[in-house]
Amino acid sequence: MVRSGGARGSGYVLSGRLVLTAAHVLKDRAQVSVQLPGRSGRVPCRVVWDRLEDGPKGWDAALLLAAEDLSDRPLAAVRWGRLVTMQACPAQALGYPVVGQAGGDAVSCVQRDGRILPASGRDRDRYVLTGGAGAEPHDGASPWGGMSGAALWCGSTSGMPPLLTGVVAGDPPGSSHTQLEAVPAYVLASDPVVRALVEEHTGRAMLLEPADLQHVTDRATIPRAPRSPADLLRPEQAVVSFMGREDLLTDLTHWCQPPTETQPGTASGAAAGIWGWDESLVQARLLTGAGGAGKTRLAAKLASRMSGHGWTAIRLTTDTHTPLDVLSQVCRPLLVVVDYAETRTPQLHTLLQAVDHDQAAAPVRILALARAAGDWWTRATEHPRSQALATATVTPVPALHQTPHQRTTAYRQALDDFSERLRRIFPRTDWAALLPALTTPAVLPALTGAEFDTPLSVQMAALLALLDTATIPHQTVSRATALEGRLLGHEREYWDATANSPERGLTGQGSGTETRALAVALACLIPASDRDHARTLLAQLPGLADDSSAAVRGALATWLADLYPTPADSVWGSLQPDRIAEYHIGTQTSREPALFTRILTALTEPQATQALTVLARTAQHPHHHDSISAIMREAITTAPHVLGEAALTTATRTPHPRPLIAALTYLTRTTHDITLLYRLSDQLPNSTLALSEWAAFLSTALVEHHDRHNPDLPALASALNNQSVRLAGLGRWEEALTAITRAVDIREVLAEQRPDAFLPDLATALNNQSIHLAGLGRREQALTAITRAVDTYQVLAEQRPDAFLPDLASALNNQSNHLADLGRREQALTAITRAVDTYQVLAEQRPDAFLPDLASALNNQSNHLADLGRREQALTAITRAVDTYQVLAEQRPDAFLPDLASALNNQSNHLADLGRREQALTAITRAVDTYQVLAEQRPDAFLPDLATALNNQSIRLAGLGRREEALTAITRAVDIREVLAEQRPDAFLPDLATALNNQSIRLAGLGRREEALTAITRTVDTYQVLTEQRPDAFLPDLATALNNQSIHLAGLGRREEALTAITRTVDIREVLAEQRPDVFEEDLERARQLLDLMGRPQTKN
Repeated sequence: MVRSGGARGSGYVLSGRLVLTAAHVLKDRAQVSVQLPGRSGRVPCRVVWDRLEDGPKGWDAALLLAAEDLSDRPLAAVRWGRLVTMQACPAQALGYPVVGQAGGDAVSCVQRDGRILPASGRDRDRYVLTGGAGAEPHDGASPWGGMSGAALWCGSTSGMPPLLTGVVAGDPPGSSHTQLEAVPAYVLASDPVVRALVEEHTGRAMLLEPADLQHVTDRATIPRAPRSPADLLRPEQAVVSFMGREDLLTDLTHWCQPPTETQPGTASGAAAGIWGWDESLVQARLLTGAGGAGKTRLAAKLASRMSGHGWTAIRLTTDTHTPLDVLSQVCRPLLVVVDYAETRTPQLHTLLQAVDHDQAAAPVRILALARAAGDWWTRATEHPRSQALATATVTPVPALHQTPHQRTTAYRQALDDFSERLRRIFPRTDWAALLPALTTPAVLPALTGAEFDTPLSVQMAALLALLDTATIPHQTVSRATALEGRLLGHEREYWDATANSPERGLTGQGSGTETRALAVALACLIPASDRDHARTLLAQLPGLADDSSAAVRGALATWLADLYPTPADSVWGSLQPDRIAEYHIGTQTSREPALFTRILTALTEPQATQALTVLARTAQHPHHHDSISAIMREAITTAPHVLGEAALTTATRTPHPRPLIAALTYLTRTTHDITLLYRLSDQLPNSTLALSEWAAFLSTALVEHHDRHNPDLPALASALNNQSVRLAGLGRWEEALTAITRAVDIREVLAEQRPDAFLPDLATALNNQSIHLAGLGRREQALTAITRAVDTYQVLAEQRPDAFLPDLASALNNQSNHLADLGRREQALTAITRAVDTYQVLAEQRPDAFLPDLASALNNQSNHLADLGRREQALTAITRAVDTYQVLAEQRPDAFLPDLASALNNQSNHLADLGRREQALTAITRAVDTYQVLAEQRPDAFLPDLATALNNQSIRLAGLGRREEALTAITRAVDIREVLAEQRPDAFLPDLATALNNQSIRLAGLGRREEALTAITRTVDTYQVLTEQRPDAFLPDLATALNNQSIHLAGLGRREEALTAITRTVDIREVLAEQRPDVFEEDLERARQLLDLMGRPQTKN
């Protein structure tokens, strides 16, 4: 209770001495005191801040500083709140109204429950607490007199304490004493003096959390007082000072709320500005990095900063079953952090569905955190609700401490910060006195291992130095054990201390130290949905299965629930940070592999997916790789129907899928369950980088099964068709062709017997066969195959146009490409024009289904028109394609931005052919900018396209005389293609050779002849290798490169070498011209002319 002169009111102790109350209670500022419930004495106070203003929006609050501490123990840090939606929110006020006082000097606290309707009082900056029945007036005055100054608390989510949301200012007239008005916390926080006083005395910034969003907020974001060494390393505790990520934090801040000085048209926003995506209210971003890199801490720092800027910031609940509809009603700028996003893709889409709607008026930013962007991210961006994900930037969180000096600086800072926090937890130890001995140059650790790039490793080393010195000061602590293992030694002391008490019931033989360690590992691996589930899981531990152990199982479940903070979807929490939990899991699974194998085989698929995700991360530690891999292999083989599908799902999510793929490969090799293999095959995504090798192995296993047994010919043909696609995806063209040729042969037989059933399958196989033949440079055969496919689809489309016209159009499109490859340009144009006409009809009937195909056909038609010199018509066709893709990309950027970029690339070529060079440069620059954005999101998919666009951009720049810029562009293309060619030489060496050829031209144009020769020589060497492998495909390119090399050599006066190069060119082109004179005769003639020119003797002056 607050007393001032003859007035009485309520207050709330914010810290040891700081008290919040209402300003109008202070009738006599010189005589202010507070009295605590249960105490008779009063403590004098002075007013350190107050503000009382008349009017409906007037202030009415004050802060008092008591002459002495008002609590004999440290108080938990106050958490402030505000309401951010229009939904009613449960609330309560605790104070000392006259209605609850018995008289005398003692005071009694009264709790007034009700709810706040945010719209009521909003125009006056007031919260109105509305309860049930009112109280009777007291001596003609309000019964709530004395309640002024009471704290108003909002929120009632289980496991989440309510938030201090305001200070009661009075009982409004005309409400029959059923309401109390409060000055909101957001009003108080608008005064910098209040913020400064609160932070000074509580040690915590006055940040406002959304009280009405608690049920969709991750409970782990509410830090409890640390109880164990590992607790001190949790990002929520923020024990160690934030350092080293300031630039990235600023970047993220500007992403949320661009600075006012930013002007449109900057390089970073150029691509997005094309389609206005930078103006979208809903935007997403993905941060990736290894465990311990600091992603969660960085996200928390961003959330704190944005909260200070007036945003609503939450970390999304881990309970994926919680509805998120309330987020659609948030009326302030909103930042949502989604941790472990790779395991929560459906929840991401649910989140987007909630916030990305037509009525959205405030910006929304979704910051996803994951260890890597892989197949899971690709599929996440393909969802119909994933526009924001499709345009999201993927930002790797880089190594933080790269130099010895940076590591030492971070280590010293961590020592200081940990010693200060340890002083509060264990005051009997003089932690500060330990620092001088730990920071002398002779004692400072080298921190040379690669793991010390991450802040967690440096912080673990510092914490261990303090703990080891304090607990074993006269012993030399072994440094051989991993940091995680050493820290677990200290963590076990916490486990033992909390378990070894009689009331726990864990002092018996069946619940000893080793059993508890296994139980902690189990809790780290598998969430328990309720206590029954928890007891069921614990029953699998040694000695706990029988009925006599029921009490121990219950006691263990209770102990685990108290050990660490619990998420919303589990009755127990996990040891954190992840790396420590994973190390502990690895240690325990190595000790009891059969136990954990048995546990895995009893899980449901969602539980198995969670457990395998954790185990895949655990397997990355070299100490545990072999044992974890063996456990997963054994478990997946034992329970393949659940764990096989879970392993497949997990492998597409984790950045470290190798142990899972090894287990799936072993399962595929050893099982005789063909139905299982088909289920796994059906579950595979059409395109997968992580599983591409295993997908090919699985498809081969299915083929071999049908070959070994009485073959089901249709099933065998289908398996061969799928095998060919998977093999082609790996660049194994010869094997792919062998498989598809077998499929064609089988389907031909089947189609002769039952054409109505099998002609469509035959046409599909012929189409794929043509693609594989073309991939091997066997163009004539490719044309034969696709022509047969066209003829077959023609027959089918005449019988059932609704079903087969789309297939016919697709086959015509492919046929036109093969005709063009053979120089049969008129026929190519005829085929593609038929495809365009067909798609035009289909798109008029079903634009949602066929507009993309029409745009693709127009794109190809433009190329064939250009090949015939019909440039204006080519430009008309490609412009139609660009316009169509523009519309499609605005509707679904995730699906059609790549196609738009490709069409822009072609449009640039056609504009250049017409001499419209500036417009050509504009188009290709748009393509480059678009591919740049796409490559940042999905480098595996779009870096090759970016390199191609840069290659073409360099040509456009050179055509305008901008030679330096042209060289910069082509050099970027070369750099990208070198990286790609190192990873997949079979796929990208030809592109690298093309870029090097063009780079040599750009260098020569700037007079840098030696560098130009180096580049073209690399080109020749590359094409030489490629020609030895596939002469049909690359002999023409080798000839061109030799031709250009001869020119560069001649320019440097090296005539003999130039003559050798051009002679080789002539020899190659003579062979090519004999085979296909219509294509290569002109090239041969030009080479002969150049040979003749170089062969002439030099004229002496």
